[in-house]
Amino acid sequence: MGEFYVDGYVLKRPPDACGCGESVFRPVHEYHGGDSVGPAWECTGCGGIYDGI
Repeated sequence: MGEFYVDGYVLKRPPDACGCGESVFRPVHEYHGGDSVGPAWECTGCGGIYDGI
């Protein structure tokens, strides 16, 4: 599947499906309390965040 780049970071591939059943993800930059924690995948169905596998 190759590598994905988000904000200059290499991102692992997204999971095959989210717990809600959605299988489409979009790359985002994850923040917790205003602190940047790096690139992640957001489920387009429920908005769940995954670090990649």
